[in-house]
Amino acid sequence: MSGGRTLAAMIACYAVVVVPCARCQQRDYLQGALKADKPQAVYSRKPADSWNRIFYALFTRTVCLRLTPDFGEGRPFHPIHDAGLRELSVSDRVFQRIESGDLGIDPLYPSFLDSLGPSRLFIEPRYSAFREALRTALNEQGKRTPLKRALMQADLWAAYDLTFQNRRSLDAVRSGVILQMLGQMVRKLALPREEIVKLPNNYSIAAARLHLPDLFSERSQWIEVEWAPNRLHDVSANDRRATRVFLKPSSEVVDQHGFLETLRYDRGVPEGLEAVALVTQCLLVDTAGEPVPSSITTEIQLRQFVRTREGHLSKTEIAQYQLNRRDILAKTRAGGLIRFDEGDPAYLPAAGNDFTFASGLEVSASGERDISVMGSLRARCSRCHGSDVAVLFTFSQHDPEIGQIKILNSRKNEHAQYVVERKTKLPSWKSLRGQLQEYEGPRYF
Repeated sequence: MSGGRTLAAMIACYAVVVVPCARCQQRDYLQGALKADKPQAVYSRKPADSWNRIFYALFTRTVCLRLTPDFGEGRPFHPIHDAGLRELSVSDRVFQRIESGDLGIDPLYPSFLDSLGPSRLFIEPRYSAFREALRTALNEQGKRTPLKRALMQADLWAAYDLTFQNRRSLDAVRSGVILQMLGQMVRKLALPREEIVKLPNNYSIAAARLHLPDLFSERSQWIEVEWAPNRLHDVSANDRRATRVFLKPSSEVVDQHGFLETLRYDRGVPEGLEAVALVTQCLLVDTAGEPVPSSITTEIQLRQFVRTREGHLSKTEIAQYQLNRRDILAKTRAGGLIRFDEGDPAYLPAAGNDFTFASGLEVSASGERDISVMGSLRARCSRCHGSDVAVLFTFSQHDPEIGQIKILNSRKNEHAQYVVERKTKLPSWKSLRGQLQEYEGPRYF
């Protein structure tokens, strides 16, 4: 770990539970934060339910952070140069947020470039509490709905991968115990493939309420595209999720292939492009022990390009939607998707290929990465997509002379099939597959 600090010292600020005062609760940077660090009623109305305790151990954290000038209460600010990117101003003071973690994110954060997040799971009392919650769930015999099983399995699969990837930095005995239990739970939660197909398509359910674009119908004006099949969003999730890219031309296009070819050499925002969308959907493990695509959307990113009368880009309007498990299960919001606008609080990425949550940034001369930085959603997007949030990685990151730009059938989720094939070749999957084959305990129904 950088700076030679002990793990206990690095996680100290995460262990402090601070309940915001009445005045502080009105501050924008606390939007969406919890008032207390305790289990939530996500999978059951009873916070003490074993599944709620599992979720708490994996996702709920008190995060130490610095603010950008997007939040004036952070004054005074000082400039830093983070990871060789560009100058960034952050607050002198350190603030805190109690994160519920109930978003379309991976557990055990932060996990980009370090093992801080996974390591905290194996520190007491969290380790013993998590192990006991897993043991209770493994011994449970009863009914859990297919959607609950799918959501829980996706999270435990992520926890397995993150523990496996960081195992050399973790307690060998404890991580071995947890990997075995996680593997058993993934198997216990597995659904037959025909039930996975019947899981709700929460994008379609939420489309009318959230005014989401029509991406998947046969008459849609949106085009699902793929230039190179390897996508950083997929890799960041260790290929447990498939990320799909859609483009909308400014006007109806008869020759879609011809239109896409005009984008091959264009490194700016093409005049004929109105909007882009990125939709991330999770994979699940079926009862045959195989990874399969699902219809569960965990995140949506939308960008619309607003132009002047002369056709020049004047602004990129952005919106993001995140899955909330509690909402989708309680049906308080159709589809369980929550909208975030450009001014809403968001953690800044540590680098251009960082898609994780609450990553630490180097904000001090010591080079330590244990403090997160919070700005607006627009600031987060601009760190990767430029100040005008207009860079299209699908086109800007490839040699224009190489590769075929494909049009995918949006109703068949073709890109997910590629992700499945790549996932089965990874060491983390081969390790989990061995655990799946060994489980012989009680099943849910």
